[in-house]
Amino acid sequence: MQAEDGIAIAPSAAIMRHYIDSIPTEPAPIVPLVRWIFERRGNAITCEVDMNETQTCDVSVIPHWDFASAFVEHFDGPIHAMERHAEVAQELRDAGWVVTRHLASR
Repeated sequence: MQAEDGIAIAPSAAIMRHYIDSIPTEPAPIVPLVRWIFERRGNAITCEVDMNETQTCDVSVIPHWDFASAFVEHFDGPIHAMERHAEVAQELRDAGWVVTRHLASR
């Protein structure tokens, strides 16, 4: 069925129910391993490592003034992810950024 504005509508509640039932009720648990916030000249960047339940890790670099330019690198385990975090942190410090806050896993 198609509405007047061109949007397709499911013809049956059973079809809609299938999609709703397939949505996970809880996201996979994410464990933050380290999160450092750097500041320079009124700007801030977060560099963090998160691990999921399969032990794969993401290193995220998030400029607070431009979330669209954030990037995430994926790693098979925490060792390489922590090494990459250290590399990024050193590059930021070399460029004049200063760690103003840090959060470690609990």
